[in-house]
Amino acid sequence: SRIHGVEVHPIMAGDLKQMSGIRLSSPSVIIASCIVVLAVYFKAHLPVITEEDLSDENALPIIDLSPEFSKVEAEKLRKVCLQHGFFYVKNHGVADNTVRRAFEQTRRLFDLPAEAKQKLLQNRHNRGYTPLQEEILDPKNQKEGDLKEGFYIGAEVDSESKLAKEFPLFGPNQWPEEVSDSVPGFRADMMTYYDNLVDLGRNVSALIAESLHLPRDFFLPHLTQPVAILRLLRYLPVKSEVSKGRFGAGAHSDYGLITILATDDVGGLQIESRGGKWIDVNPIPGTFVINIGDMLARWTNDAYKSTRHRVVLPYSGTIRYSIPFFFEPNHDTEVKCVPSICGNSFVPTISGVGDSSKHGDGQIVKSPFSNTPQAPKYAPTTSGQYLLDKYDSTHAGFDSER
Repeated sequence: SRIHGVEVHPIMAGDLKQMSGIRLSSPSVIIASCIVVLAVYFKAHLPVITEEDLSDENALPIIDLSPEFSKVEAEKLRKVCLQHGFFYVKNHGVADNTVRRAFEQTRRLFDLPAEAKQKLLQNRHNRGYTPLQEEILDPKNQKEGDLKEGFYIGAEVDSESKLAKEFPLFGPNQWPEEVSDSVPGFRADMMTYYDNLVDLGRNVSALIAESLHLPRDFFLPHLTQPVAILRLLRYLPVKSEVSKGRFGAGAHSDYGLITILATDDVGGLQIESRGGKWIDVNPIPGTFVINIGDMLARWTNDAYKSTRHRVVLPYSGTIRYSIPFFFEPNHDTEVKCVPSICGNSFVPTISGVGDSSKHGDGQIVKSPFSNTPQAPKYAPTTSGQYLLDKYDSTHAGFDSER
């Protein structure tokens, strides 16, 4: 339909003509009238956004890692970690080309013949290839293993070194033959990406410390030799069927400190809200998705939440690639409740109302969590033992005693 020479959607035409007291005689009036009708139309036809949809629980913020924004972003981070612990990061310092090369090499690796990949099977140091359906992350709801294959890469450590003998998750990587297997530059590209992610992990850990009202370097002494593991993943191009127990990856929470995820544009990652609703985490170009793990939840006396998540592949016919990076503390790190939550550095405030946490520089700041120190829920443990117990329980091909 056309009204005064202006083309109008048929649904809106009648409404415009019936508007009382409005002369459609000038472009400005016509535009204003269209805006009113558009608002009415979309209010009636678009899905209603509920209060739950707008709650902090379902919001994944984008955290800006630019140093000048750290105080503001630390507060934003604190709020989301108290809810579900998932967020995006931007201005993270990892070059787009570094990420692009990592994904190119991931595709080449998984395109190798099956016999070439079988030669690189996961070793006792948790390095190498993991076959399809090797992992069952949600035994209660899964009828079969995860529909993905993987490849682990970690710090390059000699198997005869003191470090490797102390802790089995340190050791040599397994690398494909770059010439015969058609993956030239694989090792160099992957270690460049790995080193960049270690730096990013330390930067994010500093912001987490700030969000906990701790010194920014609180975690850094425990990250000098991190148990940092890169995992390349390829998912089968098969649509997930939740009702039949078929998942790209079963529901689980991550084991350690933080996970830094890069993914392609296929989608499929979902997180579970506290109300049991599954929320899509869609890829945003130029960002990483980060979530906190069980170990950090334990470190914060469960103040910060380690949330279950899963991969539900949205459709068949398209392969999904993702590269999670599991960033954990030194294997001998003692994990016990942080002082800003459980005390040890609490002192009374001047007013006598509430308690405070004392920074390393002597600055007194209020605890962001409670007026009095909490009793620790968990006995102290080491990072290394905690990780080994988790790996033993979920990986069919891993045995920490080998």
